[in-house]
Amino acid sequence: MTPTVVESEIKSILKNKFSEEEVSQFSISPPPPHINLDASTNFALILSKKSGKKSDDIFKEISILLAAHGFETEFTSGFMNIKFNKLIYEKYINFLYSSPNPFTDKKNKTRILIEFVSANPTGPLHLASASGACLGDSLSNIMKELGFEVFKEYYVNNVGNQIELLGISLMSRFLGNEPPEDGYKGEYLIDLAKKLPPEAKEWAEKNEILKFSQFAINEIITQQKKDLSDFGLVFDRWFMESELHKKKLPDKILDILKQKQAVEEKDGAIWLKMDDKNEDKERVLVKSNGAKTYFLNDLAYHYDKYERGFDWIIDIWGADHHGYIPRMKAGIKTLGLDEKKFTVIIHQLVSIKKGNEILKMSKRTGRFYTLRQLIDETSKDAVRFFFTMRSPNTHLIFDIDLATKQSNENPLYYVQYAYARINSIIKNASEKRIEETWSFEKYELSKDDRKILKKIFWFERILKQCLKDLSPHHITTYLIDLAGEFHGYYERNRVLDESDLLTTHARLFILKGIKAILKKGLDLIGVSAPEKM
Repeated sequence: MTPTVVESEIKSILKNKFSEEEVSQFSISPPPPHINLDASTNFALILSKKSGKKSDDIFKEISILLAAHGFETEFTSGFMNIKFNKLIYEKYINFLYSSPNPFTDKKNKTRILIEFVSANPTGPLHLASASGACLGDSLSNIMKELGFEVFKEYYVNNVGNQIELLGISLMSRFLGNEPPEDGYKGEYLIDLAKKLPPEAKEWAEKNEILKFSQFAINEIITQQKKDLSDFGLVFDRWFMESELHKKKLPDKILDILKQKQAVEEKDGAIWLKMDDKNEDKERVLVKSNGAKTYFLNDLAYHYDKYERGFDWIIDIWGADHHGYIPRMKAGIKTLGLDEKKFTVIIHQLVSIKKGNEILKMSKRTGRFYTLRQLIDETSKDAVRFFFTMRSPNTHLIFDIDLATKQSNENPLYYVQYAYARINSIIKNASEKRIEETWSFEKYELSKDDRKILKKIFWFERILKQCLKDLSPHHITTYLIDLAGEFHGYYERNRVLDESDLLTTHARLFILKGIKAILKKGLDLIGVSAPEKM
């Protein structure tokens, strides 16, 4: 009995009086905070504008219909507010426990490919990777909860100049030298050099850079997979760029573009034609020396995504890729693919705060914070929760001191403590042999009861807002609010009262509903719900 189901039931009632076209415009939403009822709709106002009837008269017609089915109504400023029969909340909580995915739309057949993290295999995963991982995995979980078929993919750029430079940098470390000026200078290469096999001496003598590169890639990807697995993230596929070249897909893309007369030669290079006549070198498909560009290879990769038959293709990129979006969309459209199926989410930079200091970082110089370091210094839960607290277009400052605090100042602790506290109350009731009940049959809900029941009832709306904005931050905001409302509710209302078992049973039932939603929200962002703290 979710909001979607309740809305559908009310629509069925309204069909007894109004046309199907009129009823299709009916929807319910959470009422404003000052309204004590359970749902709100502007349906009467919509019909009034179309029919010329007074909205008050339409409201009266609707009110009579709904009253016959247990709904109370009031009309304020053009909006009709609805009070639910307590049976709706009873069914809702029972449904939360009976269905593993209570908010799934079984009619949803949309297939989504979401590609994220996709860090170059030239070093450990760092802050931007952590940010993309939290965003992509949480969105994937939310989409699956809503009924989408979601496929998570990590794209590995395992060919090109950067890979050669990685090999050169590793060989330098192996020989006891500093990497070249434009090389990779992180200490992780010193550790990698120690793992090289005995034959590495022969590789160095023969200047076999590719072997150093391949060794480094294999080691780094293995570590990246372990870090992500420990972070609670497993991809459905790690797609290697080398796969594209084996299938000669970049050559195929170039041929298609040439057939469409969508390329031009200039300065010995081949460029993609674009309407804005931008002279940006990123439009180059093939360099003057014959080398294929990242842009051409990326077009080939996205062509492959479309060929796999997905309905929606989502890429999550770092802030420095913002200018790349128009080129990609132009290339996709020119290839004859539906660019409306392609969405890019840009996530902003992340900074680390330790004490009063904001740390300065640079991956190329080796001064950077890794995902592994961040997990070890705080926890997987802290990284997941804090990184999900901001929308992708907001810069995040990750406060390590705050993330490790065992107090209500720490929003993660505050939410997890609410869950553990409810679990403790329920356990205490069990020890007192207070039997479980899953009904409000003889209990009259108070305003305080309804307020918190209304809060958990509209969780589905939070999920849909996350989907609309392509941001899971609405969940963390909601969880913090819900934890606050629970703590307040518990302080104001005595839950375990053996002299009043009717009230005790009802309030324990309400707490079970809160617990289920806290658990679902934490699960969706990859954060644990501890039974005790």
